[in-house]
Amino acid sequence: MRKKIFEDKNLSGIDKSRSEYRESKILYEDSKVLIVQVKNRKGFLYFTTDKQLPYWKYGNSEDNKFFFIVELDNLVDGYSPYLIRVQRYDVDVVDKYGDDVPIDHLKQLFPEQKEIINQIVPEYNTLYYLNLIKQGDGGAIGDLLAHEPLISDVTFNKTSPKKSKVVIRFEDSDDFFKMFSDFDVDQDLWAVNQILSGPGYYDGPFYSNDYVYDDWKQGYLIREIPHQFDEKLFEIFALLDPNLQPKRNDWRREDDFCERASNILYDAYERQIDNILGEYTSLMNECKRQSALKDLESTFNNIFIRFGIVQKYMFSEYLTLVDILITLFEMYKPKQKNIGGLLNSLVENKNLGGWGDHLYDYDCLREDWDESSFNREVERSLDTILEKLSEDLEENKLSDLQKLINITKKYKLDTWYELPKDKGGSEDRFRIHKIDKEKMKLVVLYKKYDEKHNYKTEERSYTPEEFNNFLYNFEIFE
Repeated sequence: MRKKIFEDKNLSGIDKSRSEYRESKILYEDSKVLIVQVKNRKGFLYFTTDKQLPYWKYGNSEDNKFFFIVELDNLVDGYSPYLIRVQRYDVDVVDKYGDDVPIDHLKQLFPEQKEIINQIVPEYNTLYYLNLIKQGDGGAIGDLLAHEPLISDVTFNKTSPKKSKVVIRFEDSDDFFKMFSDFDVDQDLWAVNQILSGPGYYDGPFYSNDYVYDDWKQGYLIREIPHQFDEKLFEIFALLDPNLQPKRNDWRREDDFCERASNILYDAYERQIDNILGEYTSLMNECKRQSALKDLESTFNNIFIRFGIVQKYMFSEYLTLVDILITLFEMYKPKQKNIGGLLNSLVENKNLGGWGDHLYDYDCLREDWDESSFNREVERSLDTILEKLSEDLEENKLSDLQKLINITKKYKLDTWYELPKDKGGSEDRFRIHKIDKEKMKLVVLYKKYDEKHNYKTEERSYTPEEFNNFLYNFEIFE
């Protein structure tokens, strides 16, 4: 039967002359606690309990070290050593019954010896495994990959292990952004997902349906219809309401006209205008998203390059070397001793958050606006409106209306004109007030002067033929 260091529970000292004691390495000793590293099987058997015996299975080596912590001031309760077995990639801590003891709990039991315990038990973190690889231990790669989720691959360099290539990979962009301490997981993460989501939004976060209908009804968006469609627009205006005509050539500068024209169009052909507004909303969202995407990519493009970590795919994959990571860990000493904690510490002062606060501030840049798609929808919708208008009007009425409209193109509505000089008094004037679609006539205000320069105004109604006679044979109307 093996001899224990404490054969009697009432014994309060140890025999330092014993070879088991002398051949072991005493790491700490006072009147209360003994911490010892045993060097051989004899020393292990001397300090261990029956329940701890199985841990000697692989013996003592560089990859299998044994330590005992003994409470010298608690011998009255029996001999109760704690066994610590330190392996190259793992550690076991058990009490005298062979039951597992968490390392943190062990440190709580022996607070004054915490530093010694920290020296005994390696911190199995990313840096630990990187150092093993740097020392030439290719077998540590598997343990590194198992321990560090952001390292997906290591290409071992046998000639120069410190130059072994490391692949840092994020499963998705969420994992990339979540590692930054100044990145709001709710608002900022939602915002960047909107930016990275790609095209396809109808009512997206950058430009809403609520905006587009208000902007249309207030006369703003009709101005976005390109000039090349002005002729079709005015053909539609004339057929819908012949009196809807601007007072100036640059009609887009007339707020009242734009607002009135927008509402008349929407009231008459809601579906077709909805198509135009839907396309505009979708394209405007995509255009503004492109601006936000440029800002996002400008902020994060090769963000770690100056530290020797090269971007392969933005937000996804980065390449570096074992020795570079070790140097960065030692320089920046991140609180979280993993790749995510390291990368965050490299850029923690760059203010990478705030995307949720500024998502609605982006403008649509001209180079990102899909003009061809918008023009196709505008042309298609306007053509559909013209077809429906033609179907709605009787052929003869349409022809007469077009004659009246042609006259108003030459003589603008509510604009005074002199009668032809060679056909009457030079002071007589007229203006076309409106087109009466029911009677298919022009409503004309005629201002006639007498010899004393007094005048009177009359309201007259003319067909196209009558109006032409009025201009050039107006005496027959006297």
